[in-house]
Amino acid sequence: MAERREGQRRQPHLSLPGRWRLHVRGRPRVRLPGRHRPGHPHLGRRGTGRRGAARPETHESRHIPPGPERSAGRLRGEAGPAHHRASHMGGDGRCPRSHRQGGAEGHVRAAVAVNPSTSRFSLRIRVQICLLVVISAATPLSAWAFSEASGTYQEAVRQEITRQETLLDDVRTVYTDDASLAFNVAAASARADALRPVRHESRTAAAEYEIAAQTAFTLRGAADSGSLLNDAYRHENLGYDLPRRLADLQRDKPKPYGLAPEATMRSGDVWVRWGLVFAALVGLAVLAGVAAANVVRPHALRRPPGPDRRRVVRDLQLIPQPAVPPSGESRLATLLNLFVVVLLMVLPLGGIYAAGVEQRAQAEAARKATQLGTAALAYGQRMAFLDGSRRTAELAELQAMARERASLETGVTPAQARHERVVAVVETRAAERVRRIADYMGRPPTRADRVDAAAVMALGKESEHLLSGLRTEQKRQVGLADRASSRGLYLGAAAAITAVAEMLVAAAVSDGRQRWLLWPVTAAACSTLLTVMALL
Repeated sequence: MAERREGQRRQPHLSLPGRWRLHVRGRPRVRLPGRHRPGHPHLGRRGTGRRGAARPETHESRHIPPGPERSAGRLRGEAGPAHHRASHMGGDGRCPRSHRQGGAEGHVRAAVAVNPSTSRFSLRIRVQICLLVVISAATPLSAWAFSEASGTYQEAVRQEITRQETLLDDVRTVYTDDASLAFNVAAASARADALRPVRHESRTAAAEYEIAAQTAFTLRGAADSGSLLNDAYRHENLGYDLPRRLADLQRDKPKPYGLAPEATMRSGDVWVRWGLVFAALVGLAVLAGVAAANVVRPHALRRPPGPDRRRVVRDLQLIPQPAVPPSGESRLATLLNLFVVVLLMVLPLGGIYAAGVEQRAQAEAARKATQLGTAALAYGQRMAFLDGSRRTAELAELQAMARERASLETGVTPAQARHERVVAVVETRAAERVRRIADYMGRPPTRADRVDAAAVMALGKESEHLLSGLRTEQKRQVGLADRASSRGLYLGAAAAITAVAEMLVAAAVSDGRQRWLLWPVTAAACSTLLTVMALL
């Protein structure tokens, strides 16, 4: 037995009978505690165990494949390289106090190695993972909300165009197609009513009466039953009610007049608010991630490893970590890399918001332009009818004055001259009534006439001020769209330069040249300048 022990001391060999032990020349044999305790149920007097007894497989009893550590005479649990010994020894090269203590627990903890497969992330890394998940989810949600807002704004423009087209078509029908015919009927009827009492006094009066009466009857009979010449729209002395006719046409078209572009625009604004909420969530997550990347928990607040001795991963570079920069990389380079990464996360959201503002301004400008065109055309059609009707009344009055002058200068008999003057006086009164008819039929509609609010604004007395206000608002919205477009252009250029800066930082860090950091610093400064210009 002594010779066998002497041979083992001279030649190093590996013996793995259950719990492995390493025998190295010139070093004492490592014996694990508990193997030589008397009375152990599975061990003999020398600790060799009962022959054939099954032993539980532990981490230490697993087969160790041949490798550099085995050939060099070192395995886990023994003295190895400096970086390996540092994990089991103190700074003075001595084992920790827990390993130097007597008893089984201290020796077992010294012999059991850390299993990398059971490692866990530190609290800072886990917080950053959660924040990255929030950013990854909130960024597309914000873009989706702004996209929905843009589609809603375009839908509002389509609704406005449909509504204004229908309004303009109805105004054209009432004030261009029906109004002129109805006014001619009303004027002829007024002239016939004025000449009826004197039609038996002279042939001139009788002839004028018959002309007026037949004209009114023929025009009224040629009209359709559902047209403006229906008796439902006729006023006893003032012709026909054009605003009421317009209200009935609008009531027969509930679908186009039921569109609400303003409400649709407000719905788009709700989507924009949701997009801003998601963007703010991204911003808060980015700020929290930056704070977590720059902070490491003090050693006193760290949770000690559990019984399974799970390794804590603290240097995972999900984003640049100035708190624990990689080996060989300066803290300044890590800070610069983190700043560039933050710009890459934030600038796309700024571009999305600028695009949303541009879409809204363009939609509002298009709506105002449509309203402006409709109001101008509708107001022009009403005023054209009103001016034409007043000119007709003035012409009738001039004809009455000419008839009276002719009775004095044509050399007719006194009786004939008297009859001509009577007809002239009647025609003058008829011309005054025709003027009142023109004013009544060409009056601007009000809400009391049950006319649509847009039609009231377009055809109202204040339409000229409305047109001026619409022009001003349309120009303002165009300016907002131009500024938003420029802002988006600046932010897009800043994002592109930031991407270049990130590549330059990676090149400088990988090559290890600090002087190369001047290029990414310049690129980041240009990106920041463009961002400030976009905000201003």
